[in-house]
Amino acid sequence: MSFSHRPTLQQKNKPFKSGHATKGARKRAAKGNVAPDPTASRGPKTPVLRTSGSAEGSRKNRRNEARQVSQQKRAALVESTRIFGTGLRGENRGGTGRHSKAGAPRICAILSLTPDVNEWDVVRALERDGEALGVRPMAGKSADEAMAQRVPICELDATRFRQAVQFLPMPYGALLPAMDACRCADFVILLLSAETSIEPGSWGELCLRSLQAHGMPQILAVVPSLGIRSDSKKKKNEEQSVRKSLLSFVQYFCPDTNKVHVLDEAASRSVLVRTLVTTAPKRVAWRDFRAWCVSEQASYVPEDDGYGMLKVQGWIRGAPLSANRLVHIPDYGDFMVDQITYAPPGVDMDTVPEETMQAQSDDVLVPGAVLQRRQDDEADDLVSENEPDALANEQTWPTEEEMAEGEARMAEDDLPPALPGTTPREIQKHSAGKKYQAAWIIESDDDDEEEEEEDEEEEEDDAMEDDDEEVQTEEEEQSQEDDASVSDAENEDADEDEEIRAIEAYREQRRKEQNTAREEAAEAEFPDEVDTPMDVPARQRYARYRGLESMYTSYWDPYEDLPEDYARLFQFDDFSKTRKRVESHALLDGVAPGIRVCIWIRHVPRDAAARAVYAETNPKKREVLPFVLFGLLRHEHKKSVVNFTITRNTEYDAPVRSKDPLVVCLGFRRYHARPVYSQHLRRVGRDGNQVYKFERFLPHGTGAAVGSVYAPVTFGGANVPVVLLRMRSEGQEFGYDDDGVSAEQTPHLVGAGSVLDIAPTRIITKRIILSGHPYKVHKKTATIRFMFFNADDVRYFAPITLRTKYGRTGHISESLGTHGYYKAHFDGPLSQMDTVLMSLYKRVYPRWSTLFRGSRDQLPLVEP
Repeated sequence: MSFSHRPTLQQKNKPFKSGHATKGARKRAAKGNVAPDPTASRGPKTPVLRTSGSAEGSRKNRRNEARQVSQQKRAALVESTRIFGTGLRGENRGGTGRHSKAGAPRICAILSLTPDVNEWDVVRALERDGEALGVRPMAGKSADEAMAQRVPICELDATRFRQAVQFLPMPYGALLPAMDACRCADFVILLLSAETSIEPGSWGELCLRSLQAHGMPQILAVVPSLGIRSDSKKKKNEEQSVRKSLLSFVQYFCPDTNKVHVLDEAASRSVLVRTLVTTAPKRVAWRDFRAWCVSEQASYVPEDDGYGMLKVQGWIRGAPLSANRLVHIPDYGDFMVDQITYAPPGVDMDTVPEETMQAQSDDVLVPGAVLQRRQDDEADDLVSENEPDALANEQTWPTEEEMAEGEARMAEDDLPPALPGTTPREIQKHSAGKKYQAAWIIESDDDDEEEEEEDEEEEEDDAMEDDDEEVQTEEEEQSQEDDASVSDAENEDADEDEEIRAIEAYREQRRKEQNTAREEAAEAEFPDEVDTPMDVPARQRYARYRGLESMYTSYWDPYEDLPEDYARLFQFDDFSKTRKRVESHALLDGVAPGIRVCIWIRHVPRDAAARAVYAETNPKKREVLPFVLFGLLRHEHKKSVVNFTITRNTEYDAPVRSKDPLVVCLGFRRYHARPVYSQHLRRVGRDGNQVYKFERFLPHGTGAAVGSVYAPVTFGGANVPVVLLRMRSEGQEFGYDDDGVSAEQTPHLVGAGSVLDIAPTRIITKRIILSGHPYKVHKKTATIRFMFFNADDVRYFAPITLRTKYGRTGHISESLGTHGYYKAHFDGPLSQMDTVLMSLYKRVYPRWSTLFRGSRDQLPLVEP
């Protein structure tokens, strides 16, 4: 090994400048650090008034800023409660007992959650204290007077606070009417019991869950008594334990509740009254642009056709109410408003302004004055569906021969043959000839002859009936004894037959439920997989399906091969822009809230009027319930495709199939509908293909799905709540329980969500997957069987891409034999354990919804 010294001279070359360095060298030198962009905007600067250490950031300026923020919050609070304490121009309220400066009353709904408490006891307890609490009942509207008059509304005047509170006591067991009352309430009192607990599955829990899903206003928990009668030293501890238990239960559903009010304690009653009259009502977002009115008095003017004019007096709440918009009556639909007149308390329904008062200044409102009248050129009509023209796309045109033949027929002078004794109803003469309409009427002589013959026949029938009655009376006396012994045996046989039919219906229902549960389990294990039929060619069975390279990126024309029902729907060019314009105009047009008015509603059926005037048809049921009107926004009577998100109720385990009949509570309206469910996915950008996979069953868990129905347009977006209910009558459940609650008023809560959009262009695709088994495998090529059963089907579906469960992608190369075998080539080696799949897609459409009219069916029974 040779030896050498280390060189003492080392050459050091001059390094290159940084400008000549490569990009990789600069990245390695930076070591991941990114230089700041001088053009990028910086974060929000600290306000000048909050900067310390300078003259601008002095303590005085900071206090000034805090004072401005406080004033803005105070102004917002005053604005939210202005309608409760502002008198109106020219209004005289002294005669009705209301304070002269009181405005609209605060609406408070009282819900009994257990059968052993009475909702009217809350009002009675507040009335007993009277002047001690600073309240007094309104003249003719106390709790006892309301119950005697069968009126579901009572009212208290808080003279100390210059406020009024209107109570809507709702009975135990009336779920759907309770939801209507809570939609228009400022406060909801939950009446609990210290002795009876609310068990899972009871009506009280169902009511709380339904109201929680629908969105509740301010909640107050009230208990009549703590139920502790012992005089021991442990009484205070026991009371505290009961309070904590009740409060914990209420906070599970309403976390904002922080106190339980006890009615048998004077201090607690005082706090309850003060809370009702001084607290600003909680904002319910979906009610911001809507008006509603609780009927205090109503009258009905019937017409000849079973309809008439309904006059409803009440306070306008929420947004302004316009006579040019429609109003919605639960269970009966939408109606037109004729006019809105001013009706202060104590004014008769038919009050007309006197001539001397009409001559006064317009700044003074007089009873009966018209505040707004319907203008037909600007008002909404009752047309909810478009009328499609079946010949709109007709391209045929008559030939010259057909036109000449038609002119020759028109030139003929002979009348068409007519039946003897008839004449043409209309004959029009033109210069080119005569035109006859093929409509005929019967001469009056024949009518008279037929009427005479009918009268003679009726007289003969009456005479024969009289003779028969005389004979029957004698025969009945003789046969009564014989029939008595036979009737008992027949009744027993009829009861046995009815019982057998009921058992068979129950067994059939159980079989359907079991089959549906098995199908749901199979769908969860093998999603969308179907068996290819052997008796029908696949190209015929799946002729309406198509193949897609990707369901999320492949183009699909939303207007391709639409059904005829789509021609009856309405579509918006830009729904979000239309929604903003409609909601902004709703706050400007109409009669302002906080005014007591009389609403004249056209063409109302007699059944709806009977509810408005609080007429009782069955004294054994609690049928007298509050009557509420809701104002609609523009275009909300038009029908379109309503899409809403839905999250399944975790307490409900039964399978829910797409197109199963449900009750959809959409805002303040309810419909009988069969929702179609699809995946809830977010699309990036506005140019997506809008294709979403159809869900055969509503998925379990906390994941959301999208339901679609044909229903009237509803503005409000995600603020509008949606609740799905399944009536027990669908499962053949009827009758009443021991507490007098019916099965119809105890439906199953399926799920809840909110409105997504109004989009007829949303494409819901039903996917099916045909599966095959690798018979022979050679590297990337395999022979597949059991997917098809004839060679024609293989050639028909050859262009569609194949995929496997292990992630391989391929295509059909050629058909083998006549039994559906084919050779396929894949992008990688195929395993013998793999499964070959082919996805096919078909667009499905929602179903029509109808108005739900059974909210007051089978109301709770009255206690004997």
